Amino acid sequence: PLDGYFDELEEETAVVIPIAGLADETHTLFVRAVDSAGNISAASTRTFVVDRAPPIVSDERIEPSPTNIDPMVSAKIADETSGVEDSEFYIDLEGNPPYGFGIPMAPAGGPFYWAMIDILELDGDGIHFVWMRSRDKAGNASGFTIIPFLVDMTPPAFVRLEVLPGYTNGTSNPRITAEIVDEWVGIESVEYYAGKQAPRGVYGTGTPLVAGANNVYSSDIEVSSLDEGWYGV
Repeated sequence: PLDGYFDELEEETAVVIPIAGLADETHTLFVRAVDSAGNISAASTRTFVVDRAPPIVSDERIEPSPTNIDPMVSAKIADETSGVEDSEFYIDLEGNPPYGFGIPMAPAGGPFYWAMIDILELDGDGIHFVWMRSRDKAGNASGFTIIPFLVDMTPPAFVRLEVLPGYTNGTSNPRITAEIVDEWVGIESVEYYAGKQAPRGVYGTGTPLVAGANNVYSSDIEVSSLDEGWYGV
């Protein structure tokens, strides 16, 4: 009894159930009482769950990567005994903060959780790391799962750009040569426009340059259809 004595017509009782020998699963507690006359009650039952194992995180991914837009982080999180309570993540974490201070992830149906990453809040271009963990309904927290991703918001840079010869009478085509570098992901493609005004088309509508060695791209400029005058490239 809570007051230490069985001396009332109604008593409140409590007991601590040791779980050291119990498996991680649902258990049934049977409770019955006997009065001073020796009458034994029918048993009442309650269930409780023993769960000492943290959730399991798998299929973790960040898409897209490399990226210049906000990517999505997602993962499959499962806990077969008590179920998943929540999940959180940090970016470029230092230290080991208590659970509950990270960025929350939202359930996405079934065992999947997701969240968006705001790349404008990151410390510039480069490789960053998501530190993800989850907690079950029994309070067990998983260790961190670490996922790298690459942010590149800086366009390629021209080291050299030249058109030779600078004058032509139309009997030969001048050649455009460009040396271009990109710090993080490399060059996907290079194109040029030759005209008297700046190009207004979307990327992919220009004339492609051919890749050579040492980040050099080049192409002949077809001038047979051009009028006389100065042109920009």
